[in-house]
Amino acid sequence: MEFLDFGDMPKMTPIIGKLPKLGTNKAEILMFLLSGDQPTNRQMGHKLDCVSSAARICELRQDGWLIEAHKIPYRTDTGKDVYYCKYYIMNLQDVLTHPRVQQFIEWHRKRK
Repeated sequence: MEFLDFGDMPKMTPIIGKLPKLGTNKAEILMFLLSGDQPTNRQMGHKLDCVSSAARICELRQDGWLIEAHKIPYRTDTGKDVYYCKYYIMNLQDVLTHPRVQQFIEWHRKRK
């Protein structure tokens, strides 16, 4: 009996993660990201009334979403050098073609 060795093949990552329940902060943040925006924590706090957006981003990542953060250096009014992050979905074009994502977007729009 002969076995095929797939050791050299790249591992495939899933296109999408687990979809959150509609009406939750996770769903609102995911919709924000699916729209192509690259929000910061502050923007998500203001636009989505979500004070713990970094925690929701972490949960979306744990659910399988490929969310990246682009760190941007910033100097505060007091002269302290800090970073803030802009979040985005890495493979957004592929994600948007997935039927479950299209259905999620449609359900979200109907709720509004």
